Amino acid sequence: GRKNLKKEIGIVPVGGISNIATFISLLGANKLNMVVLHDYEGHEDQRINDLVKEKLIGKKKILNVSQFRYLDKIGQNTVDSDIEDLFDESLYLDYFNKTFEKQLNGNSLKIDELEKGNRITNRIERTLKKKKIKVREGEGYNHYAVAAYFVNHLPENLDGDTLLRFEKLFDEIN
Repeated sequence: GRKNLKKEIGIVPVGGISNIATFISLLGANKLNMVVLHDYEGHEDQRINDLVKEKLIGKKKILNVSQFRYLDKIGQNTVDSDIEDLFDESLYLDYFNKTFEKQLNGNSLKIDELEKGNRITNRIERTLKKKKIKVREGEGYNHYAVAAYFVNHLPENLDGDTLLRFEKLFDEIN
């Protein structure tokens, strides 16, 4: 019963801010109407500003996740944020723990033991490093694995703030 993305809107994950220009050039050549939603590093990205200056996309078509993170600051740039930060932290951490249950071997992470910071993904990665827990080759973890687990195991309920954050985001994109 809440606002959602219009059915004619397609989502194209591009794999990071460094790939946005390429995709805007490719998709823009087909006269597609686009909106860019990107993670926010705590400051404006010069590559995005250059796309606006070159008139490849309008400034109002550029959104960042931080603009939807705090309900009392919708539309304002706030703190460095990823899409994962729009979810309740406990919910995201629960999905992380379930995704990597085998690799964690009974060492599920808890909110109160996460390193401090703005981004839940970064806090988890730093906590894994501090506790010397490996869930994959190299450092960190596969963020897409958590997203895939989420899509295949949707929660029965989401908290009101999470729903409202996404509703505001979808309303702006629509």
